[in-house]
Amino acid sequence: MTDGALPPRWYWSTIGALCSKPEYGWTTKATPAGQTRFLRTTDISGPFIDWETVPFCRLEPAKGRRFRLQQGDIVISRAGSVGVSKLIGPCPDAVFASYLIRFRPNGINGKYLAYFLQGPSYWSEIAAKAAGIALQNVNAKKLAAIPIPVAPPSEQTVIVAEIEKQFTRLDSGVEALRRAQAHLRRYQAAVLKAAYDGTLLQKGLGQAAWRWAKLEECAEAIVDCPHSTPRWTDSGRLCVRTTEFSVSGLRLHNGLRYVSEETYAERTARIVPRGGDVLYSREGAILGIACVVPPGVQLCLGQRMMLVRPRRTVDGRWISAMLNSPQTLTQVKSLTGGSASPHINVRDVKNFRIPLPSQTEQSALADEVDRQFSTISESSSAIEADLARSVRLRSSILRAAFEGRLVASGPSASTRVA
Repeated sequence: MTDGALPPRWYWSTIGALCSKPEYGWTTKATPAGQTRFLRTTDISGPFIDWETVPFCRLEPAKGRRFRLQQGDIVISRAGSVGVSKLIGPCPDAVFASYLIRFRPNGINGKYLAYFLQGPSYWSEIAAKAAGIALQNVNAKKLAAIPIPVAPPSEQTVIVAEIEKQFTRLDSGVEALRRAQAHLRRYQAAVLKAAYDGTLLQKGLGQAAWRWAKLEECAEAIVDCPHSTPRWTDSGRLCVRTTEFSVSGLRLHNGLRYVSEETYAERTARIVPRGGDVLYSREGAILGIACVVPPGVQLCLGQRMMLVRPRRTVDGRWISAMLNSPQTLTQVKSLTGGSASPHINVRDVKNFRIPLPSQTEQSALADEVDRQFSTISESSSAIEADLARSVRLRSSILRAAFEGRLVASGPSASTRVA
């Protein structure tokens, strides 16, 4: 990585040469209350450190400053989220955990180094140094050896200012996109609520003929998934996971997982899923999401889900819409409360009450939900594309910065290069 041409007065160095000797953190367990905050990899994984949520040390470190953090320190994760880093700003009395390594810049602008640690050349080095290891990790020696292009001190200041200016503008755009995403989610929920209430179609429906029904009354079969981890293979039969579930439908795109014919037969022994069946996540982070199996798709169930096969007089799309509605989600929340590992029993799901119109009305409402969800999906895809573009742009800004192309180089370095 040190063979690239650099602007005049720049030179190649290493992270270790520009910092004091790297240090590993304090070994103890976290506890909700105590005297000294205990900074972990989890706490540096977000955009900023929320010190109010950082736990305390169960075992206090010895008196002295060895493990104490101070403003300007940089901590880097050596395991788990390998390579993730954070520049420490103003902080309370805190130490860093043993899975973090501290670097204290003393020959370089701390922000300049911190931004380098977010850039593509750094991440290429991390990938190379962690490659081939079953449990990916890096140590202080490997991190210290990572090369970094060093601009003159005055240019470092200008480069940092230009990065922050462009990132501020970029962050403003990302924030607007996130607000648009939240608006689409609210719109989606409003569509489902209106379907549940029977007010989605302006022409109105014969709600007098609607009735309440338990989910099990609407189904030929309700079957839980096998209570075992699938034996994954590189190819074979599709086995869906709840990470592929969304209110808009099954996301059968990238990262799909497969099982052998033998495992497929085992996992479909009770029922073979078919188009029009409804899958429902009943456990874990993606709880309470329903989606319909598309026509012609052959699959088996992974974990934390169940299958609902509608009766001939019930549209599976209607069941899916009702299970995803805010009204049903209220039932889900009443059953799970504030559980740290939320899950719903199959019996509880069978007893969910949903409104049941005539089959004709079900289809009309489901068609309208599909129509409006298609519009939402198009807008959502455009937003996702813009968010992905912002990630690439952020990387491009950092690449240009550390190749000497972000600002004009030289004694009067102050003008951004287009």
